[in-house]
Amino acid sequence: MEECSGLKTGARRTMAAKPKVVKNTEEKQISAAVRTMAVLEALSEGGSFTFDALVEKVGLAKPTLFRFLKTLKSLGYVLQHEDSRYSLSLKMLTVGSKALGAMELHDASRPVIKRLAKYFKETVHLAILMDAKVVYIQKVESVHTIRMYSTIGKQAPLHCTSLGKALLAWNPDREKIVKKLELVPYTRNTIVTSKSLLAELDAIRELGYSTDNEEHEPDIRCIGAPVFDYSGSVIAAVSVAWPVYRYKPEEEPKNAATIMAAAKEISTLMGYEAE
Repeated sequence: MEECSGLKTGARRTMAAKPKVVKNTEEKQISAAVRTMAVLEALSEGGSFTFDALVEKVGLAKPTLFRFLKTLKSLGYVLQHEDSRYSLSLKMLTVGSKALGAMELHDASRPVIKRLAKYFKETVHLAILMDAKVVYIQKVESVHTIRMYSTIGKQAPLHCTSLGKALLAWNPDREKIVKKLELVPYTRNTIVTSKSLLAELDAIRELGYSTDNEEHEPDIRCIGAPVFDYSGSVIAAVSVAWPVYRYKPEEEPKNAATIMAAAKEISTLMGYEAE
């Protein structure tokens, strides 16, 4: 009887000592993202909701939902009204509009970008300004083996790329943006003072196009031009990149004119009407 009792006790101890399965950090992050989107999607149905209505709609525990709403409020995506009801803020509309605008821009510009790449046989980029950075949203590769490396979604600095300078030159807040930029010297040709950069931006507006004279990457030259929307605001820039040994400075005016014409064509597709 004692042996049997001892075995049973041992078995119980073994079961009690079994470790718990804990979710790893990645799984927790995915779970949090899924629940965040559930809250936003519920609110996106329109109108405002009481806390209890959201609990029922989303299916989260009250403490969990309260925590998520508090975070979304602090980020500016959710509003809590005087009657304590919740709704989406206009920030969500802004984010959605930007995404929609980028999609429209991408689709409208694709034929122009491909034609430009076929003409030059060099890498062509289309980029937008986001969080004081250049973000590539479209690219057509050069036909040559030696070419500029880049990827869609990659970020690049504003102050030393032709795309960045084109986006800055026609931006009404360029002085404020330039003052906040960290003017990192990527090469010996990089502009590293706000005064010099602003002077170049003024020159770019006169010319109608921007250049990158090995300022971001050694041995790479670029020419860029701005793209405008129906309101006359600069929304993107297009550029062509050459390795230095294939770049011909004497052809810059002609090449710039071709790139500006392509940018103007995309602008027209986006509703821009030149004065």
